Amino acid sequence: MPERDPLGAVTRMLSRPDLTFANLETVVGTVAEVGPPPIAKQFLFRSPPESLELLTAAG
Repeated sequence: MPERDPLGAVTRMLSRPDLTFANLETVVGTVAEVGPPPIAKQFLFRSPPESLELLTAAG
């Protein structure tokens, strides 16, 4: 995990409301877990499983 908090700039703003939703627009997995990209897709986004640690720590 990076030493710098990539969510640091928005953490305060997101913690103010009683309820906050987020939409994770990526697949979480390793290259070995993901098959070939669909032909109709120009981009295939993928995040490493370790990225979930950061999101969990952010609340």
